[in-house]
Order: sequence, then structure tokens, then C-alpha cells
Amino acid sequence: MKIDVTINTPLADGEELPDTIFTLMPGTIVAILHHAEVPSVQFICKKFYHCAMEEDKASEDYDFEATRLRLYHGRLYTSGNNLAGQCGAEPDTPWLCDFHWVRLPPVLDLASAGNATFAYTSQGIFAWGSNTHGRLGIGSHHVSDTCSAPRRVQLDGIRLVRPYERVTLFFTQTAIFAAGWNKFGTAGVGSTKHHIIATPERVSVSGWVDEVWSFDRVTFFRTRKGLFACGHNLNGALALGADEMPGLVDRVIPSPVLVPLPPDIRVTDVRHSGHSTFFLSGRRCFVAGANEFGQLGCEHSVELPLTELELPVDDLISACGSTVLRSGCQLFACGSNIFSRFPLPGATLETPTPLSLPWPVQAVALGNAFFAQREDGAWFTRGRNNHAKLGVVSTEAEIDWNQIAVDSVDEIYSGHDATLFVTHDGIKAAGWVGLRVGEPHPCDVVDPRTVMTQGPVPARAQPMAL
Repeated sequence: MKIDVTINTPLADGEELPDTIFTLMPGTIVAILHHAEVPSVQFICKKFYHCAMEEDKASEDYDFEATRLRLYHGRLYTSGNNLAGQCGAEPDTPWLCDFHWVRLPPVLDLASAGNATFAYTSQGIFAWGSNTHGRLGIGSHHVSDTCSAPRRVQLDGIRLVRPYERVTLFFTQTAIFAAGWNKFGTAGVGSTKHHIIATPERVSVSGWVDEVWSFDRVTFFRTRKGLFACGHNLNGALALGADEMPGLVDRVIPSPVLVPLPPDIRVTDVRHSGHSTFFLSGRRCFVAGANEFGQLGCEHSVELPLTELELPVDDLISACGSTVLRSGCQLFACGSNIFSRFPLPGATLETPTPLSLPWPVQAVALGNAFFAQREDGAWFTRGRNNHAKLGVVSTEAEIDWNQIAVDSVDEIYSGHDATLFVTHDGIKAAGWVGLRVGEPHPCDVVDPRTVMTQGPVPARAQPMAL
């Protein structure tokens, strides 16, 4: 018997649906396909197959730090990196191989960063994932809180969400609100009375804000009047400490203050690592803050006032007291070179020094070690290998360009004693991670193995495409 297959076709007056699987709504069928793994179910019937093909064509796909999000007619499906519950699934599974349906009102748009996900829905903004220091804005907080079930943000009228490392900013039509860590004034709410802000509070910045950069302890707001900064001005990291503003170095600045950049400079990007800050405007680069290893590209000084580099800079990455700058087709390294992180002589590089690599590369990354991706996709690393953390299947204390024993690496999280490698189909770890890969006791893992449980996530190695 031939059965007519129809998708989203309205019924005629007086027509009734037969009680068969062919009457299921396409959205319901798609949910079944994801729950039961698409390849094994989509050929049950022609309608299932058509729904699977329709979803591929009509869905919107997003990828935030190896967490895959798929929007299909208002329904949200997630897979991939779930280390902090950012897939909206129980966090006991660090990696979801198949798409998981997140129960929400119809979803209109998404935002994600730092292991947290925000969904714009017809009933407000919902958030889930890492809620460290209350950064989700859902009204509750714990220092190491994970919220795997979506909860509504405690603020109405949100038009834009910008999640960052320590804080999240919520833009309404008339103001900006912040939630998260505020011990050093990072939220910019005018006070540090509340070290943790779980319910969004208003940011005390004046003027129209068209861009924001926020990091561990500092935040920068770009307005038509210039660049404003708040947070911890340790070593002058906010570029507040020149002669015209004495007494601000090492101070906490809870309300945004104008950064004294030249009046003709419009900042296009800000990079920050430790207490060192880089302000980019086209190819011009201004630096300020901690410079104990020469990581700001100037000769050694404990703290450096706002200074413009002579070298034109197209891109840069900075971490752990070291910096890699790209000027044209040439890479330069400066700062700490302990454990021969770079293939250059000396423990410190006080000025930008040309960096040569043994083969053509398509990307580099900088964390507690130096990483380079060769043109064939293979990743190599060099630097300190305590606890065998670099994933090169070696216990040597110092590594000189060994290949990482993990294929298809998308993201690298580089810590003091462990490294996590996020791949196309899972997360592998090396170093002091025995308990996380199934060992009964803490131990070093020399050969990278699949992560089986949640735990602390090291800082992401800062990537730079070439």
C-alpha cells in the first residue's frame, strides 16, 4: 500500500490524522532522531529520512570552543564539550557524542564563551554551564558551581549578552548590567562591596558602548569618547598611572576611567595576560603594565607606563610571561623563555626577536608551553614537560619540538601540570590527570587518554592563525 508522506501540510476541513508514526510533527521526529542516533533511525520510513534531510538544510549550527549547538525551528540541540555542563546535560559526561535536546522555550539566538551558554528565547534569556562567581546572572553562585539545567537570567529587557572569562555583561536598551566576579572591580559597577554579583547590577559607564574586552581582573569599554577601563590596576595594567593620574598604580578601579591614549587612536582590539595589556589600533600597538620578563616587547621593567611599540603588529598572543607577535609574515617572540619555550637562546627575550620554525605552520598557540600546527594538521610542542603534561609520550623534563600524540586537535588547554586536548570526537588529557581518565589513584598520564570525569579546566592556550 502506498502511503503519501507529507511534512508540515495543513489538514483540510473535516480531515483527521491517522494514528500512525507518519503523523508525528517534524520537530518531534528530529528529537527522536537525535535521541536514537540519526544513522540508525532515519531510514525507518520516507518521512523520517525527509525530516533528517530537512534538518540539515534548515538548521543553524554554531561552534563555541568545541561545544556544538544546533538550532532547528526554535529547538536547541547540543553536543561536544560538556566539561562544565555547557551542553545543558548532566555534567557527569564531559563529552556528548550525539546531539542532546535542551528543553527551552523557542530559541531565537545564542551566545557562549568560557564554558557557559546563553539562549535568547521568547520568554527571556536562559543560561547554563559554568556559574563560577555567579557569572550566569541567575541569582545563585558558588565558587565552583556548575548549572547543567537552563535557568532564567534575573534581568528583564536584555537585548544583547556578552559572556567573558570572569563576568557577563547584559545590554538593555538604556544601560549595561554585569554579573560575576567583582573582587577587583572587574564588573565596573562602581563598588567592590559585593565580590560576587549573582544578580546583574548596573555598570557605571557613561556614553554609548560599542565594544567591550574583559579578562581575569580588568575590563575595557570602548565608547565614542574613548577607551574606559576598570578593575585591578596592578603594575599599571589599565594604563592608568602616568604623571597626570598619580596614585592609581596598583589600585582597584571599580568605576570605568578614561585611558590616556592619544586622541587620534581608536582601539580595535585589546589583549591581556597576567598584568600586561596590549592595545591595538590597526598595526599600531600600545602596551602597559607588568614587564618583568620583557613580555610587552620593551626592555625589562617591573611596570611599564603606556608606550607605543616601534614594531608594526598585525596579531599577537600572550601567556605566562611570554608573547608572540606577528608583523607581516614574520613571527617575533619576547618575554620569558624559561625551559626553552622558544627555539631561541637565553632565559628572557627583552625585545621582539625573530622566531624561526623548522617547517611551515598554519597556527601557533601559547600557554604553559609553545605549540605549533604544521601545514599537514599535526601539532608539535616544546617547553617544560613536568608530569609528562605535553602529551608527547615522553617523561623528559624539557621537550624540543615533539609531536603531540593526539589527532584532530581543535583546542588546547595548557595548565601547570596537565594539558587537555579537545578533538573532533572527545577530550584527551596528559599529565597529572590519573583520576580523570579512570585511574584509581592520582598519577601521571604519559600517553594522552580520554577524559572520563569533570574537573578543573586549565587556561586555554591562546591561538593565532597564520
